[in-house]
Amino acid sequence: MVELKTNISNIKNNIAKFLDLLFITDILIKFQRYLLPKHIRSVNYHDLMLGRENLFEEHIKFFVKNYQILGRQEIESYFDHKDNTKPGLLITFDDGLLSHYNIAYKILEKYGLKAFFMVPGGFIVSKNSIEFAKTNHIDYYESPAKSVSMNLQQLKEVSINHEICCHTWNHIRLTPDLTQLDYIHEISDAKEKLSKLIDKNVDSFCWVGGEEYTYSKGAFAEIKRSNYTLCFTSNNSPLYKGSNRLFINRTNIEYYYPLYLMKFQVSGLMDLLYIKKRKRVAKIINAD
Repeated sequence: MVELKTNISNIKNNIAKFLDLLFITDILIKFQRYLLPKHIRSVNYHDLMLGRENLFEEHIKFFVKNYQILGRQEIESYFDHKDNTKPGLLITFDDGLLSHYNIAYKILEKYGLKAFFMVPGGFIVSKNSIEFAKTNHIDYYESPAKSVSMNLQQLKEVSINHEICCHTWNHIRLTPDLTQLDYIHEISDAKEKLSKLIDKNVDSFCWVGGEEYTYSKGAFAEIKRSNYTLCFTSNNSPLYKGSNRLFINRTNIEYYYPLYLMKFQVSGLMDLLYIKKRKRVAKIINAD
């Protein structure tokens, strides 16, 4: 399985490099800007490596040049302003990792940008974040630090200018075999506890994993019952004015992606590749 994933990654990398040499990726990005209806794209990152901040900052520079970076309160107003000529972009970070504070947060502040941080509350308050990460399948880069998660003080600082979103309490994949009590604990109770931690109302949710089996009708019903107003998945598609705000599809990007691969990810080609999966997931959770 690892070999298969590596081969697929190598194939995609080679295709991305080839398309970039022919300027096809740039053409596709401009096509989206000028010919598609006004839309907002969402991207997500995971851990970032200290000492390689320049790679992530190159992504940010590209985004600033080609997109209008939006915060939580700017999503709806974006669609109403006729003078917005750039596509919108939501930048999101999964898992509440320490590098999101040490690297991402600092660079975002440098450029005056807003972002969304998808946080499993239990990770933040755990006594041993490294053990929590290993037990709950949170990937991170090895470092001398004794903790791999943000602490509560850092999370509160980030929350001043950025949106903190619930990523379940224990970084749990919300599979159909979980009980209703499991859904309540990881969705509605997690919302309440995270809101109390940061002294702010949390009204955005993000699914964990993204594999097709991690979506379930029971979990989505609990998300709606808990009065979340935004909900993020990982199924590659822009958000339009009439799109379901509880089915915001993100495109995965990692900080180490060369610029040509990052551009490939947001070029719209991945949207086409994920059409069938989006439809299947929407049917599973009744999000049509």
